[in-house]
Amino acid sequence: MLIKAILVGLVLGLCKSEWIYGFPQVGRPIVVSTLTGLFLGDPVQGVIMGSVLELMFIGSFPIGAAVSPDYTSAGAICTAFAILTGGGKAVATAMALPIALLGGFIFIGCKLMNAAFGQIMMKYLEKDDSKGASRIYIMGSVFTCFVVYFAYAFVCIFAGKVNKVPSFQTAKSALRRDSGGRSSIINQATTFVFCIPPIITAISTTPLFGSFTWI
Repeated sequence: MLIKAILVGLVLGLCKSEWIYGFPQVGRPIVVSTLTGLFLGDPVQGVIMGSVLELMFIGSFPIGAAVSPDYTSAGAICTAFAILTGGGKAVATAMALPIALLGGFIFIGCKLMNAAFGQIMMKYLEKDDSKGASRIYIMGSVFTCFVVYFAYAFVCIFAGKVNKVPSFQTAKSALRRDSGGRSSIINQATTFVFCIPPIITAISTTPLFGSFTWI
């Protein structure tokens, strides 16, 4: 499972770093899901999951300062769980929106980190050290585009370990037997997801981050 988690993390990290090679749209679900399926040994399921998720997020893309759901993270992580659990499209579509929303919140966090790296770059530029500023730019870009999303995918896949996650049929049967448990799980997940934006907003308005210039 460690190797699979690393592979999924590499796929997501590389696809989120598409700005390096000219934004060839490798971050779209149809591409990232296919690559995930290929790395996990089931490219056919990867294409199927990518097609389904592409239809879900076909109109989703960031415009200006608007933050859209992170369809790239959804494509990689949901496809991996769909293949590894054997749940197929049902698992991918059920997990797509929560994973994408959390990825969008992570994107906001990356912007805050970019602001911090920008302030460090300014200090180097004030000393006429353009090489130092360039190093910080590259380090910050790689960290917020690759490392963060690699960690996101790795933690999701490795922490779940799939052997700890019940099979799709088992989970479905359990939910049918215990509708109260289902409601409790949904309520807890919903509370967790919707508590994140206010926390990020509170952090971003503190004096520490409020003086940063967004880049």
